[in-house]
Amino acid sequence: MKPFTVKELAIGSAALIVGWGVLLNGCAPAKRNTPAATAAPAVPVMPTLHDVTKAGGAHRQIDSDCADIIKADLKDPSSYQHTGTSYRVRDELPEKKQLFVVSDVSYSATNSFGGRVHDTAQCVSVVAPAGNSLVSVTRRYHGA
Repeated sequence: MKPFTVKELAIGSAALIVGWGVLLNGCAPAKRNTPAATAAPAVPVMPTLHDVTKAGGAHRQIDSDCADIIKADLKDPSSYQHTGTSYRVRDELPEKKQLFVVSDVSYSATNSFGGRVHDTAQCVSVVAPAGNSLVSVTRRYHGA
């Protein structure tokens, strides 16, 4: 039989301490006359494209993340100017309550010769509920 590792000993000790705590304190009578617990958090619902684009939606975070990704590829990131964005749903994962949103971002920037050029890029973001708001994570970027 091989000796226990330090990690295994630590996990076993923690389980033993928790077990004794439950054994000693777990049988205490329930408190009486306590106020009702705060309302349980709402079960997150599947976000929609409307949820993403409405005021206070995730579109601001998506736009910011896309801008950062696009700027990283530019020779002069300070010349970036956002000119418009359109959003569309690429995929839905109802079991995880996630929405994959494609953002077509139009922008202008200066090229290496100092001339202003207009271009578009695509950002793919994962949007999911987090409490009372939506959280987005930009996964990848493609030049359109």
